[in-house]
Amino acid sequence: PRLIGVAAISIPFQLITLVGLNIFLAVGRIERFNLLDLAGQTFVLVNAIVALVILNTGLWTLVSLNTGASVLIGVIIATLVVAYGSKLKAGLKWRPSLKLFGRMIRYGIKFHISILAGALLFRADLFVVNFYRGRVEAGVYSVASQVAMMLMLMPGVIATLLFPRVVARRDETSELTCVVTRHTTFIMLLICLMAAPLSLLLPLLYGTAFADVSVQLLILLPGVYLIGLESVLVQHFNAMGLPRAIPLFWVATLLINVALVFGLVPLFGARGAALASTLSYALIFTLVAIYFRARTHRPLSEAFLLRRVELLELFNSVRRKIYSR
Repeated sequence: PRLIGVAAISIPFQLITLVGLNIFLAVGRIERFNLLDLAGQTFVLVNAIVALVILNTGLWTLVSLNTGASVLIGVIIATLVVAYGSKLKAGLKWRPSLKLFGRMIRYGIKFHISILAGALLFRADLFVVNFYRGRVEAGVYSVASQVAMMLMLMPGVIATLLFPRVVARRDETSELTCVVTRHTTFIMLLICLMAAPLSLLLPLLYGTAFADVSVQLLILLPGVYLIGLESVLVQHFNAMGLPRAIPLFWVATLLINVALVFGLVPLFGARGAALASTLSYALIFTLVAIYFRARTHRPLSEAFLLRRVELLELFNSVRRKIYSR
């Protein structure tokens, strides 16, 4: 109870940090967003080293240090947000708005449903593998799924940067989203193609007990590719108020994933879990892509096929950077 009480002190400051970071992201202060986020993550590592290695004082010290770091980061971010607000035009004033609060609560609930369903979709299969096949096979699958999650970081970063720009432009035509998604399609294709042969090195890094990790990752790769594209394409709907269809798509996909996992894992083990994940990722991608086509009336080729001019421009840009060094 004492540890919970100490940790609870940090909750309001973590909320301040979350809101403040997203404010900087929304106004295009990406460097400040990255710096403050990095500072917060660095404190977690430094505190663990200080409490558990240097001082060797245990969990109480670690929780206390993390709470202090959360308070410090929260205060710094709040100060920076207030300072940024004071630089705006004099006619703009900070004032509460119940109407805006209500809109944000409704949006937040829909977004939270999508996030929660996504988190369960990405993680629940590991627990099922552990239940049916034991810790050894679950450990192997955890490596494959963790590598898959790392491959999803690139489209995740792209989506994070795209969202505020679509909101700022009020891009109901989805032109910006299509341009970014086309480039993401090409980039993710290269990443997944490189990851396929590199997956064969994982058993060499982790040992013979992880011999099946390469097969599991290869099964996951098509799903990783499709869910990466979905995470960028869906930013059009996130920026336009998040229609109810999107969280419903995620809930439906989660339910189907649960059925697939419990049907495939007892028969095929971790490979079955990987297949269930790939099929589920393909499903949410298909639902969002079809919905995007229906709402924007744009052919899907505009969202996923890089144009010849764009491809040449991309290669020329890379070549210029190489030769400029």
